[in-house]
Amino acid sequence: MRELMPIFPYEKDVDTHWLNLMDSTATRNGFAISRRQANKEQEVGDVYELPIECKDWEAPLESLVRFLYDLHQQGAMLDVRQLFIRPSTKPGYLKGTFTLYCAYMRGDAESLPPPSVSAGAETNGLPPTADGTVTNSAAIPPPGTGTAVTNPVAGEGS
Repeated sequence: MRELMPIFPYEKDVDTHWLNLMDSTATRNGFAISRRQANKEQEVGDVYELPIECKDWEAPLESLVRFLYDLHQQGAMLDVRQLFIRPSTKPGYLKGTFTLYCAYMRGDAESLPPPSVSAGAETNGLPPTADGTVTNSAAIPPPGTGTAVTNPVAGEGS
């Protein structure tokens, strides 16, 4: 599991990285998050966790399932805890709260290996094809479109 975790320098703030990852995953799946807040980083052994409280979300059941599945495809780095769901005032919608825990490691800038493409959300651990693209299995196309989604990868660390 350690090989899958990203490593950030000790002095780097990581909240923007994880918030952007969560927001793009939500947008990609039609999952609306109204209020979210990154909390204080927690050290758990040699792993760090950044809890992000999503205080208000709303979506149809299918979007919720797609969002959670997409997060799960990101690997060992993301863990949804304390998920609360209730009916929304909008017909066919649910709303609620959850806390997303983002796991990563820290290291000194000079001792850090170059970022690995397989460690991040861009590839979900899949190797690139001969033309340099990586199939993004986490991006589920909307129902009825039947289109495949690929992400171009310029090289290691991009």
